[in-house]
Amino acid sequence: MGSLEEHQPAFPPSDIVFQHLIVHKAAQLKEKPNKADGTVLKFGAHTTDHMLQIVWKEELGWMPPKIVPLEPLSLHPCAQVLHYATECFEGMKAYKDKEGRIRLFRPDMHMNRLARSVARLALPSFDKEALLRCIEELLRVERDWISDVEGFSVYIRPTVIATQPSLGVQQSREALLFVVLSPAGSSFFSALSTSRLAPIKLRVDTQNTRAFPGGAGDRKLGSNYAPTIVPLLEAAKLGCSQPLFVMDDKYGGFVGEAGTMNIFFLLRSGQDTLELVTPALDGTILPGVTRDSVLKLATKIQGLEVSERSLRFSEIEAAAGQGRLVEAFGTGTACLIQPVSGLLKESGVMIEVPFDSKAANDAVAAAPGSLELEKEHVNRPGFNLCGLLVRALMDIHYGMAGLIDVLVDLNNTLVSTGGDIKFPCLVGSFCFAHGALEFLAALDRIPGVRIGFYSCGKALRNANLLQALSAGLEDRLGYKISQEIEVFSVRPGKKKPLHGLREGLDLERAILIDDTGRNSAMGEERNLVKIYHKRRLYDEEGKLCKGGNVFKARIANNLVRALGLLLKSIESSSSSKTLVQALESLQWNGDEYLHESSNSEEIYRLGLEAMRGVRPEFSIKEVILATDHGIRCSSTDIDVSAPPKDQDQTLTEQPVASSSGAELFKDQKEGESSVSAATTSLSIIVLGATGDLAKNKIFPALFALYYTGYLPEKIAIFGYSRSELQDEDLRRLIMGNLTCRLDHREGCEEKMESFLKNVYYEHGGYDTCDGMVILDKRLKKLEGSCCANRIFYLSVPHEVVVEVAQCVGTNAQSRSGHTRIIIEKPFGNDVHTSKKMTEGLLSKFTEDQIYRIDHLLGRDLIENLTVLRFSNLIFEPLWNRTYIRNIQILFAEDWGVEGRGRYFDEQGIIRDIVQSHLFQTIGLLAMEPPVSLEGEDIRNEKVKVLRSMRKPALDDVVLGQYKESVSKGGSSRVPGYLSEQDVPADSLTPTFIASVLYIDNGRWDGVPFLIKAGHGLIKHKQEIRIQFRGVPGNLYRDKFGFNIDLATNELVLRVHPDEAINLKINNKVPGLGLQLDSSELNLLYRDKYNTEIPDSYERLILDVIDGDSHLFIRSDELAQTWEIISPLLEEIETHKVAPELYTFGGRGPVGAYYLGAKHGVKWADD
Repeated sequence: MGSLEEHQPAFPPSDIVFQHLIVHKAAQLKEKPNKADGTVLKFGAHTTDHMLQIVWKEELGWMPPKIVPLEPLSLHPCAQVLHYATECFEGMKAYKDKEGRIRLFRPDMHMNRLARSVARLALPSFDKEALLRCIEELLRVERDWISDVEGFSVYIRPTVIATQPSLGVQQSREALLFVVLSPAGSSFFSALSTSRLAPIKLRVDTQNTRAFPGGAGDRKLGSNYAPTIVPLLEAAKLGCSQPLFVMDDKYGGFVGEAGTMNIFFLLRSGQDTLELVTPALDGTILPGVTRDSVLKLATKIQGLEVSERSLRFSEIEAAAGQGRLVEAFGTGTACLIQPVSGLLKESGVMIEVPFDSKAANDAVAAAPGSLELEKEHVNRPGFNLCGLLVRALMDIHYGMAGLIDVLVDLNNTLVSTGGDIKFPCLVGSFCFAHGALEFLAALDRIPGVRIGFYSCGKALRNANLLQALSAGLEDRLGYKISQEIEVFSVRPGKKKPLHGLREGLDLERAILIDDTGRNSAMGEERNLVKIYHKRRLYDEEGKLCKGGNVFKARIANNLVRALGLLLKSIESSSSSKTLVQALESLQWNGDEYLHESSNSEEIYRLGLEAMRGVRPEFSIKEVILATDHGIRCSSTDIDVSAPPKDQDQTLTEQPVASSSGAELFKDQKEGESSVSAATTSLSIIVLGATGDLAKNKIFPALFALYYTGYLPEKIAIFGYSRSELQDEDLRRLIMGNLTCRLDHREGCEEKMESFLKNVYYEHGGYDTCDGMVILDKRLKKLEGSCCANRIFYLSVPHEVVVEVAQCVGTNAQSRSGHTRIIIEKPFGNDVHTSKKMTEGLLSKFTEDQIYRIDHLLGRDLIENLTVLRFSNLIFEPLWNRTYIRNIQILFAEDWGVEGRGRYFDEQGIIRDIVQSHLFQTIGLLAMEPPVSLEGEDIRNEKVKVLRSMRKPALDDVVLGQYKESVSKGGSSRVPGYLSEQDVPADSLTPTFIASVLYIDNGRWDGVPFLIKAGHGLIKHKQEIRIQFRGVPGNLYRDKFGFNIDLATNELVLRVHPDEAINLKINNKVPGLGLQLDSSELNLLYRDKYNTEIPDSYERLILDVIDGDSHLFIRSDELAQTWEIISPLLEEIETHKVAPELYTFGGRGPVGAYYLGAKHGVKWADD
């Protein structure tokens, strides 16, 4: 049998892609059984007309998903699933409500459980959201099979099997995922199928066990179920429906599962209290979805305690003898809730379990949607938990539990298909130009939500409004809305303008999505809970905005939060009053989004996940612009076919400013606006303008972008710091550092003069926000009423970054364009400080506004990593563990810390270089091919790499610190680290690190990533070395001898100095005889390209202007890097690990050589 290494894919696997779904419908459909007859719809007896199939092959990944007519599977007799039960499955249900909508019950939990089961069998992972969307499409195809009768549903069976023909026990290289549907009543048709809850008896079985500690009982594997058939038959012979698995007394006598169900017991624990207890999830119990739902619902009932704990059968037997056993029931997706009336012991003794048939069935027969669990008490006469839970779950299944109306303001809404937009763009009070289509699709998918639009009636003259909405959803998202959306015509000024207009409308359960509330048709409706999305069409003085793009991330942010708020309120309430209270407790406050609410982060996450559930690539940074002129702040009707007659009263969309050629600022005069109403402005504000970084790097980079044509000719660049300077002072301060490149010398002085005219200064402190308020006012004067984009570069002490950012967020964000902030490292000192910093930034900014910069990532060759990999076929197939022996990343400086003693001693080489630069480089090197070159797609792949990275152990790390040495000429002494300014004499801070990292995934398993970084080394060098494995059975191996270089091909990416790409190959030395030599194919940038390579700050600042985030660190990336490195830092600092001393100007600590040898690697720079 081959090794696992031999079976790694040569090509990166492809995940499931919903957009590639192919549908082949059956030519002839089966006759459907009587959906109302439970005796006919016995569980699992019927299947629908179609199935979903997705094939996986190791070398190709997941193939395009297909919906095809139901057909037998074709398997090789040696398929692994037939011999070793390499198979897992899920069981979930879809229901149809009275409005004809298909409803899936907690599909996310089912997908997560299937993913865990797949992982347990080493079967291929999959995109859970993509699979779920494929299942949803299958349900749409088979919607006629789904009954809307209570108690009936369609059972969904996703299954993954290993199909590789092989008789060896090994990881399968081929798999099949398929989904079949089965219309069903109850698993036990004597129960719900006859509209009556009927109890069953269980046989206590201590001779057989379903699962044992250390096994796979908590996964849904076929191998867990087949062995239960014999115990089931034995129980049936004794008149019982299922076995109750109980460990033998010598193993503790613990209760397991009841056949295929989770088991619950209701015990009297006090005069006014009951305890609902179920066995804890200890690895032998399946984490049932219905089980989890019962636990959550039961907590709402007064007097009921809910417990998950190890449960001995002797406790249940004792409780029954004492009269404390009140109820027992099993739960599962198939059976829902199955009451139990007896437990038959192996001795033949029957333990009777009380079951009040009338109370249970009265609870089930209650009017749908009438149940309020919060008002139930265990001492209420006729209380029956089983019946109440069935009623509560059915209300949820069929959309009757707390039906919530979401009413959307359509005043001022018009339809346009103009310009380059290929789908209808609805704009107005509720802006469909950005994020709102995703918002509506996400709303449509929330159980229990009905969508309605309302308007004064004027905007409804467009008869194609809802048709355009539906077309927009389908064209843009591929989403078909499942419900009929109603439109209400309301009249302002009425006390109850919506009352009676919708059947079943409960104003206390309705939520209004509105604009700022000005002149709202619903303004006088006091019973509605309102969520305003804040269009911001008015300035601070109440004047109408003129021109510019208002459909920015602010609106999408509010929609995301509104959705999260709605989800949170539904989760926390089941009655109208608790809904209102839940919303009010979350302190929604319009433009502030969530007013200091502790739930802010969670709510935003919920909303964003719901949005991404509709369109996985959804990002609020996107701006989709309407090109028509029919957008107004007022409620006046507008003819969209003609341009506006009164420009002063019209808000006109303009494209976001590109990185070159935009006509922006005119020569400014005191008190005048510098920008016309029809343009987009860009202001870049450098905070910490008088510091070394700003003077030496940031301002020169901005000037370089300006004179090479990557910035508008006239742009506002502000400096801000604590120094009391004037505009001219800052211009003189930075002038000496501005230079033109050799290839852009012509007109340099004129361009420099033009650039400096657009440089301004404002002074203010970092401890208060007063300076930001003044800065904001000055920016407004320059920007006028145009669409104003702002970028803030925070070149300030790291101790005040969060406070300064929050001042910017509160007082200086653009109100008509985007605001972005650039943050310099360090990004915290460990997991906790980094998290606190991130939370502080996210309290005022969204993730897509934050750009964490590491200038070392701005090198051309770092950017070239993805080009090299994904545009050259000769490299990408080899980019995996099969062909690569090791990867080395070297970062060597030939100077010391040079005046940075205080900063460096706080950070050290690990925080300064490894945590950010080296981890990001590894992420780009090792990531899977992204979906696109968009920043978010690339960062998504980098995060996956970081999550797969093993935490380094201390014995795989070598630390060093440079010591005093003699200069090369011997005439002077070079001070050691401890002699540097501001460095404590007893400092243990390392200036050198060598470490070995491993990435535990299919592509890189077992490949060592060696990193080496340090100051005071022999050469200034930054390079990446990829060493390939030797050729198996190499015909020339006798020519190699002990020359490892001849046995190893190597790709060298030199970042600095003299950027270059070298490929080492073997070739024959010319002449007689056969002598091999190792030669280099060398691409030296300075020889190939006759151009000066831009500084890294130029590249990164330009990326920020363009909104390209792929070289910047996202919050989850940052958190993951600290998760990897913080345990090591804590161990080093707790145990005061002393670094190995090495000579300044040498090769570093000797221990680094032994570390490489330990992992079978020779450092390539030795």
